[in-house]
Amino acid sequence: MKNANVQQGWEEFAHGNFRKALNSAEAVLTVAQTHRPVVRIQAEVLRAMSRYWLDANLDLALRTLKKLQKQAPQFPIVQYHLATLYAYAGQMEEARNTFREALKLAPNHFGAFHRLAWITKYERIDPLAQRMIETARRGDLSDADGRTLHNGIAKVYSDLSEYELAFKHALAAKKRCEGSYSSQSMTDRLTSLQNLGATGSFRDLPPSGNGSEKPLFIVGLARSGTTLVETILGRHRDVRACGELSELQDIEKALTDEMSQRAGKSLTELQATVMATSEDLRPHAEHMLEHVQGLGKGRYRLFTDKMPTNGFRLGLMARLFPNARIVFLRRDLRDCAISSLFTLLPNAYTYTQRLDWFGHYAKTYYQIIETWRDMLDIRFLEINYEELVGDPEPQVRRLLDFAGLEFQASCLHPEGGDNQIKTSSVFQARQSINSRSVGRWKNYEPWLGPLNEVLEAD
Repeated sequence: MKNANVQQGWEEFAHGNFRKALNSAEAVLTVAQTHRPVVRIQAEVLRAMSRYWLDANLDLALRTLKKLQKQAPQFPIVQYHLATLYAYAGQMEEARNTFREALKLAPNHFGAFHRLAWITKYERIDPLAQRMIETARRGDLSDADGRTLHNGIAKVYSDLSEYELAFKHALAAKKRCEGSYSSQSMTDRLTSLQNLGATGSFRDLPPSGNGSEKPLFIVGLARSGTTLVETILGRHRDVRACGELSELQDIEKALTDEMSQRAGKSLTELQATVMATSEDLRPHAEHMLEHVQGLGKGRYRLFTDKMPTNGFRLGLMARLFPNARIVFLRRDLRDCAISSLFTLLPNAYTYTQRLDWFGHYAKTYYQIIETWRDMLDIRFLEINYEELVGDPEPQVRRLLDFAGLEFQASCLHPEGGDNQIKTSSVFQARQSINSRSVGRWKNYEPWLGPLNEVLEAD
């Protein structure tokens, strides 16, 4: 039963339900003396990693996993998650060495290979990569193992400019992902927003009354450069970079439940955002500010939240924090599509599993951003990714000026920061600003037909 609790906890963790995962770990550890060592270690790691994702205390998580590594170095789960934390902290050599330790203990730990591949630059197929390629050829893998293995191999072939093989393995990884994309739901979301915009009534809705100027929201498609922009801002002494916060999503859900109960019928998120009063909104705004305050020590004038799906919530942002700032990243959709295809993303990003799905989502997402922009009186800045990486200083100065911050040369060197990065951009964000990924889609042009067909359609 206790082992089942641990397994259930890890399943919750994999789906981003970190509070439930933590509760499962705590339940097991309250009677830890009755467990086999392997169960106790699994629960200790689960508790440490769940706490990290809940409170963003990287130093505490690292100390905990290092202690476990000394106590139980024979467990791959300890080595794997410690390596992951090293990568989040930007300690890439320690991360690579520790992933290799995990693979020594568990030669078929495909997750460790996958993450090692993404923080390694390949100049040849080394023995480990060759063994993984041979394993993939057998095909007798679970979906979970298959997607991590194929994605890691795709990275190896991409580094070696073997683009057809890289594309093949990237597709194989995505085919093993869960979920599907509903183009109709996305279209309905846009239509509802456009209908609201046509009334011109949203501007008349009262805000929460919270006058804080601290929130700066960074929105854009996945793999559009949101992490780069946050890392640039995070190098400023007056900015707290918070990564992808779940607070707005949680507030939206809570408001939708509250307003639906009040209305006596099920409401959409947009309907709930419109129906909520200032009194409904104010405690949620205050709670979010308190949450960010509790994420660390030290003073800050601004904090950043770079959750890509917050692009749907610009109206909620404006009502919660009318003095907030919004930065929108625009990037060549073909490069976004390829980068997303080669990246294993959470279940919320099912649209990245097929190129035609991506095309529809991206076009509609841009229309939603533009519709909100026309409906709101809020500070809004659009950044072009290609311009940012092609000539960084003018764009960085423009960004800082928009944020009300004085120029600091450190912001031109995001690679020198010590901010923790928990997203799939962890490796790229530890490099200097560069334009190497601009035009990457050209390497895969022969296979982009499904994407181009959607993007070129009226």
